[in-house]
Amino acid sequence: MAKSTGARVNEYRNIAIDVVANGINKARSELRTQLLSGDVNPHASSAIAGQRGYPPTKIDVVMNDYLGNLVRARVPEVQYFSEESSTNDFPTQGRLYARCDPLDGTTNAFTALGAYAVVLYFEEYKNDKYNHLAGAIASSDGTIVSWEHFGGSIGEVWIDWPSDFNWPSLEGRDEYLNNSAGSGDDPGFGKQVGKPNGTPLHGAKLRRVAVVASTVKRWRDVISRFNLTSEPDSNAPKEEQRWLSTLGGNPFVTPLLLGELGVIIEPHKIKLHDAAYLIPLTLAGGTVVDFHDIDIPVVTTAFSDPSNERGVGPFIASTNEDGIKEIFKVKPPPPS
Repeated sequence: MAKSTGARVNEYRNIAIDVVANGINKARSELRTQLLSGDVNPHASSAIAGQRGYPPTKIDVVMNDYLGNLVRARVPEVQYFSEESSTNDFPTQGRLYARCDPLDGTTNAFTALGAYAVVLYFEEYKNDKYNHLAGAIASSDGTIVSWEHFGGSIGEVWIDWPSDFNWPSLEGRDEYLNNSAGSGDDPGFGKQVGKPNGTPLHGAKLRRVAVVASTVKRWRDVISRFNLTSEPDSNAPKEEQRWLSTLGGNPFVTPLLLGELGVIIEPHKIKLHDAAYLIPLTLAGGTVVDFHDIDIPVVTTAFSDPSNERGVGPFIASTNEDGIKEIFKVKPPPPS
């Protein structure tokens, strides 16, 4: 008997959790091996194309092969695409797709030893558009955000926060959840957040802002629009001063959902796997707008567009509209 849509979505979410959990452990192990051997971040073969024109590195290739094999072993019928894949996407009606970023934040991993993530989500091509199903993001902070999509902008979002990086198998995870449910021993493990049935999203700490600005040009593009470097009062208490990060994106999804991070600003159009965190943010009730303060329907439009070069941005993302308003308050003054 064919599985119901809900059962299929739940299955894909569990598979995504298991794959990215293994992936983040593999990334940590491979990172340690390369750093200790002195074989740090060498460029790999140009047979596959890196994001934004950067050639892929050795760890990118290792991670891509590792995760691709994991996904195909669990879902043999899937068409696997990753950031490091050179295969063009020609959608086929009824086809199941797995989208993966094997290591989002390679430079961060080597230079900051953190702020990287492994991303995987599933979608099917139906009625000439992509229908998002489920996915997960494992971050180097030890958290895994996962989600299920039920249609429109309706879904469920979870944050798993294991006590260590030795993430159990899928069976072990289920047993752990069953044994610890309601005990309060580890309240952060398996926590549902946002609408419709989870813990409401917290009011964001609005003055904590992450700008995805890994280059000077990206930073200049942002501060030309938003005067983030100014402070209303140089003697203001520390908690009222603006905290700025030039790291953001998928690795920051957990603090964003928990309200510890107020806003993420993306100044350019980016590929969807780089913006995968917008899916759980939207499903949990968060807000995503463009630089003209117009809502971006992430799941129903951006991620369903059937064109081969799907992307989204520039955008501002927050758990609530107050975070967006805070950013638009700091527009730079007109030139004198």
